[in-house]
Amino acid sequence: MEKRVQGFEGFNSKDFISAFNIISRHTYPAQGVRAYLVIKLKCLTNKKWVVYLIRCSDESLYCGITNNLKNRLIAHNSGRGAKYTRSRRPVELVGASSAMTKSDALKLEYRVKQVPADNKYYELIKDKDKMAMDLNKILKAINKDFKALAKKVDKIIGAVGKLTSL
Repeated sequence: MEKRVQGFEGFNSKDFISAFNIISRHTYPAQGVRAYLVIKLKCLTNKKWVVYLIRCSDESLYCGITNNLKNRLIAHNSGRGAKYTRSRRPVELVGASSAMTKSDALKLEYRVKQVPADNKYYELIKDKDKMAMDLNKILKAINKDFKALAKKVDKIIGAVGKLTSL
């Protein structure tokens, strides 16, 4: 089983090795920074799954996940969706989570399905604040990495300046 690194969901060890090779090959720090940003952006854009909650015609609730909410709602209303909703059409969207990885979406869907019907919506939307806080943490970590990298670049520039003055 592969070890998962927080903030890098959707990556496996091969991705990290290739990223390290890309960064270590660059002679200029800016190229390494660019490679680092590409990796981080790939992590952030990998979050495209949402958990949705729909109300059926018999007033029951159905919870599911999808990576294309519009098409999934059309499928539910045309009878090509879940078996549960086929006989309970039309359905209407009650709420949807913010974008997340498939793994996180499956975990949230499970949590929503475990709570009583009157609390399902609140369980679904309470994760939106958590996702915003996670994104804020990632951005702060990137900012911290940039500051450390800027200090190293300044030291290198200073060392090169001393060598050229000899």
